[in-house]
Amino acid sequence: MTTDNFKILFIEGKNRKNKKNQSPLFCRITLNGNRKQISTGINIESEHWDTKNQVILNSHKSAILYNSQLDKIKSKVNSIYMILRLQENPFSIEDIHGKYLGKELKKSEFILSYYKQYLSKIEKLVGLEIKDNTYNKFVYVGNHLEAFLKWKYKKTDFPLEELSLQFLDDFDYYLKTKKKQEQLLSTKPFKGLEPQ
Repeated sequence: MTTDNFKILFIEGKNRKNKKNQSPLFCRITLNGNRKQISTGINIESEHWDTKNQVILNSHKSAILYNSQLDKIKSKVNSIYMILRLQENPFSIEDIHGKYLGKELKKSEFILSYYKQYLSKIEKLVGLEIKDNTYNKFVYVGNHLEAFLKWKYKKTDFPLEELSLQFLDDFDYYLKTKKKQEQLLSTKPFKGLEPQ
């Protein structure tokens, strides 16, 4: 499991003061350099906000209530992040933000799981359209693909929508250098694997 650069920070929207001279507080989520902001629903005067300690000072009449609300927001965002990490599938800042807002995550296709589905289909064609050793070659590529994902990305799978020529070049390099394959990687096993 890779380590993400994940931060939760409450910030004062000083450029959005209302008529009461209050600024909205936002929850800024940062994941690997990408940011999203969530409204906390709290408006506060600058003199009551402690940026360093990330709390509303006790001098504000609603400090206990507001600080409790900030703790709940932080806890919810942290929980969403941890759940997504434990699932070991790639996710983005948009996924955390969407889940916080109650949106269902769009189910993504992943290359290894898609390849395994493809293998289970062609396995049924062994003896009908393809030979056993041809099927075994597909299994062989799949095993190397799985090992490559762990080696290069430290992940068990990779989003199909992010598949690129660079990915294939890196896989080719891996096969040549790490697995000592002499033949160039053919893209034929990937033909027809585009997402529907």
